[in-house]
Amino acid sequence: MSASSTDATDFESVCSNCATLAVTFECNDGALDDTPVFCRNCGRLRGLIGAVRKMAHQPATPRSAGSRSPQYDPPLLL
Repeated sequence: MSASSTDATDFESVCSNCATLAVTFECNDGALDDTPVFCRNCGRLRGLIGAVRKMAHQPATPRSAGSRSPQYDPPLLL
C-alpha cells in the first residue's frame, strides 16, 4: 500500500507485513483525514486517519457463524 494508492476507505486493522495491531501517527487535535497511519512495529503504511475515523463510525457487525472463538460473556460483578 503506497500513500498515493491509499484512500479514506482503506485501512489495515492488522499489519499485513508483521501481523501486529499497534499503530502510530502524528497525533494532534486537528489531524487531517489524509494523515498517514503507520505500523508501530515495522513502520509500514497501514492507511489514513480518515479511514480509521470512518471505521469508528460504522455499526458493529455480528460475529460470523463460523467463528471459533467463544462468545465473551463476562460475569456480573455485584
